[in-house]
Amino acid sequence: MSFEINKELVNHIAALARLNINETEILEYENNFKSIVKYIDQLKEIDVKDVEAFTNPLVENIHFYEENISKTRKERDDVVHKSLEVKDVIRNAPDSKNNEFKLQAVIENS
Repeated sequence: MSFEINKELVNHIAALARLNINETEILEYENNFKSIVKYIDQLKEIDVKDVEAFTNPLVENIHFYEENISKTRKERDDVVHKSLEVKDVIRNAPDSKNNEFKLQAVIENS
């Protein structure tokens, strides 16, 4: 694991998702994240190089889709509508500048 899962990381993720979580939830999420990463690390240890792929659900289900779903699927006409006004789009933005969404960088340089 290249990063430490702690309260600060949970708070950071919650802030990015704009979630308000209390101390109990922070500890719960921290434990859940650690459990998930631990499980993924266990899966990485499994040697699957000689295991042939069992099935591809997309290929297996394409015949069912073609025979049953595609014929009953309703497609709507592509109709041009008036776009929203910029002020209406920006209204719910947490921060904006010059009629643009103002965002904090989420990708760090490494």
